[in-house]
Amino acid sequence: MKKRKFTTLSEINVTNLVDVTMVLLIIFMITAPLLRSGMEVELPRSSSQDIHPREGILVTLSKDKRIYIDEQPVKTGDFSAQMLKIYGRQSG
Repeated sequence: MKKRKFTTLSEINVTNLVDVTMVLLIIFMITAPLLRSGMEVELPRSSSQDIHPREGILVTLSKDKRIYIDEQPVKTGDFSAQMLKIYGRQSG
């Protein structure tokens, strides 16, 4: 029996590479115009009310246990009613 000599093939067969490249090129050429067209979306409008910051209420308790609301003296028993009155005036 004769021994066969194997020689290496030194050239690259690029036919398959060209086929795949052409298929990819055709796919990209077909899909590129489709990507440009978009869909019109109408977003909802939002509305909000103007927010006015409340004025601060200054409550002071002196060393001799007197209560002042915004530098006005208030009796201890009237403190709750005065605070509710002021708070109602500011929120309304």
